[in-house]
Amino acid sequence: MDNVTIGNRIKYERERMGLNQLELGKMVGVSKQCVSGWETGRRTPDVITLNELAKLFEIEMVSFLYDNSEYTGTNKKQIQISPKLTDNELLIISRLRALPPEYRKAVELLLQIKDKK
Repeated sequence: MDNVTIGNRIKYERERMGLNQLELGKMVGVSKQCVSGWETGRRTPDVITLNELAKLFEIEMVSFLYDNSEYTGTNKKQIQISPKLTDNELLIISRLRALPPEYRKAVELLLQIKDKK
């Protein structure tokens, strides 16, 4: 995980929602200083807090890992993020990933999914 990338995304989403650091901190149970540490890359939220932030911001948790340079600089662009996955979709993905390779291939064949390799 890249602390700066995560911090940039937290700051962007906080500002998008019109929150200050104190308000965001209260919403997830941390101090203003903790939020500041995340946003500057000095600290990283634990995975449980990161999940809470994703729900609060209505984004997928994996979005924190993308390079945010396109929308965190001075020339902010509109973010294009895929719709949030439902709990059932997340469950399906996690179960698919847990399958042995031969079973996973069978599911991919059933769903007519071709590997882009």
